[in-house]
Amino acid sequence: PGRTVLGDHDAVEFRSDEQGEASPLASRLFEIDGVTGVLVDDPTAMGATIADLLADEQRRTQMGLAAVGHAAGLSWTAVAARQAARLADACESAASGV
Repeated sequence: PGRTVLGDHDAVEFRSDEQGEASPLASRLFEIDGVTGVLVDDPTAMGATIADLLADEQRRTQMGLAAVGHAAGLSWTAVAARQAARLADACESAASGV
């Protein structure tokens, strides 16, 4: 039941996929699973996943390109711009009494 997010010592178990997907961090991780990489739950699955990726050059290439695009949005400049926009929205909401 559910999905585990983070590592063994930092795991968070959600009771359902829906609950996990309600978490901003978890939903972001699930969104990129299979696009920029593959989330794997156990070592046996990891070995099989690596073997599958090694056998599929097109999939590796697509994931690599998607990962580069995703990483571009993680620069300090991009993150700061998103945070500044959120802060401006919050200030505007507070000023209008919303």
